[in-house]
Amino acid sequence: MSDPALWIALTAAVLSCYFAACTMSLRTFSKARMAELLAGRSLENRLDQFIDRAPKLQLICSTLRTLMNLALFVAVLIWFEELRDASVLWYYAASLGLALLLTIVFSVAIASSIARHRPERLLARSIVLLNALHLLLWPIARLLLLLELFVRRLLGAGEDEESDSPLADEILAVVDEHEEDGAVEKGQKQMLEGVIELPTTTVDEIMTPRTEMVGIEVDAPLDQVRATILDHGHSRIPVYEENLDNIVGVLYAKDLIRFLGNGQQMSLRDVTREPMLVPESKAVPDMLAEFKAAKVHMAIVLDEYGGTAGLVTVEDIIEEIIGDIADEYEQAQDEPTVRRIDEMTADVDGRVDIEDLNDQLDLTLPEDGDYETVGGFVFASLGHIPVAGEQFESHGARFTVTGAQRTKVARVRIELLAAPAANGKNGRNGGDGN
Repeated sequence: MSDPALWIALTAAVLSCYFAACTMSLRTFSKARMAELLAGRSLENRLDQFIDRAPKLQLICSTLRTLMNLALFVAVLIWFEELRDASVLWYYAASLGLALLLTIVFSVAIASSIARHRPERLLARSIVLLNALHLLLWPIARLLLLLELFVRRLLGAGEDEESDSPLADEILAVVDEHEEDGAVEKGQKQMLEGVIELPTTTVDEIMTPRTEMVGIEVDAPLDQVRATILDHGHSRIPVYEENLDNIVGVLYAKDLIRFLGNGQQMSLRDVTREPMLVPESKAVPDMLAEFKAAKVHMAIVLDEYGGTAGLVTVEDIIEEIIGDIADEYEQAQDEPTVRRIDEMTADVDGRVDIEDLNDQLDLTLPEDGDYETVGGFVFASLGHIPVAGEQFESHGARFTVTGAQRTKVARVRIELLAAPAANGKNGRNGGDGN
C-alpha cells in the first residue's frame, strides 16, 4: 500500500469538508453577524461585494467539493492497489467503502456541524480565499448559474422564487441574537415574528370559528337584541336568517341608539349593514387591505361550500402581531389551556393547536391532517362526535374525553404512555398509530 496515496486521500477529505462547509454556510449565514465579525477590519468594505458573489461562490465550492471527493476515491483506489491482484471484488469493495466512510464523516457530518453552528466565523476567515477562487473560476461559476437558471425555467420556477425567505430568516436571526443579549424584549420579538409571518397567514388561522360566533336572528325583538349586546359586549354582531350559514347583515350597536327608550318599532333588516364575505383561504395582508378600503372592521368567513366558517375582525389581525388583547367584556379563563396535572398527565382544552400541544408535551401528533386543534384530532381519530369518557391511544399517549358538547370536544385528558424524553420529534408526521 502507498503511504503518499493515503495522505492524498486524507487531504482530499479535509478539503472536501472545508468546501462542503463553505457551501452550506453561504446558504445560511447572517449578513448582520458577518458585518459584526468584520467590523474594524480591512475586509469590512468587501462584505457587500462578497454577499453579491455568494450564489456564484456556492457553485464554486460545491464543484470543488465534488472534485475533492473524486480525488479521494482515486487516492483510495491507489492505496488499496495491492488488493487488486488478490481479489478484484474485495479491491473495489474496500476502496468504495473507505471512500464513502471518509466522505460521510468529513463532507457530511463535520461539514454540516460547522455550517450549522459557526457559518459566519468560517466565511469571515475564508473571505480572502473565496474571493481569490471567484477571481480564478468566475467563468465556470457563470456557466453553472446560467445552467441553473435554465433548469429553473424548465421547471416553471422564478429567478427570485426564494428571495423572501432568506430576508425573513436574516431578520429573525438578528432578533434572536439580540434577545439573548437582552437588547430585544420578548414582546418586541413576538411583534416582529408576527409581522414576518403575516404574509403566509390565512384568515382561517386567526378567525373566530363558527361554533364560537355570537349572532342574532333577523326577526329577534329589540329586547333580545339589546340583551345579546349587553351579555357579550360586542359592538358588531352578525345577523342571520334561519341559521348562521345565511348571514344577511351585520348589526352595529351604535345604530340601535335611536331606538332605545322611545318605544319606536324596529326591524333588524332596516338597520343591518351589508356583510363583507371572504373565503377562508384569503391571506391576512389582503384581508387587512380590504378592511382599509371598505372602512369596515368585520368580515364573514366562508368555507369552500359557501357555508359560514367563522368571522374575522381587524382586532384578530392586530392580535396576530402583538398578542391577545383582553377587553373589559372578556372573562378571564379559570385555568390554563394546557394544565399539567403531573409529569405524565395533562388536562387540555379542545381548542389548543396541535403544534402547540406537540411542543408543550413533547408529543408527535401529525400536524398535516384535516384538523388544527386537539378537538379536531380527537374527531379524526374516533371518526364520530365523542361523548365524555371515550378514550383511545395514539402516538404514545392515551386520550380521554373529559368534556364534550353536542358539536365539539371541550376538554381532553392526555396521559403519556412513556417518559417525555422517549417521545422524540422525529416522525411527527407519521401514521395514526391507533
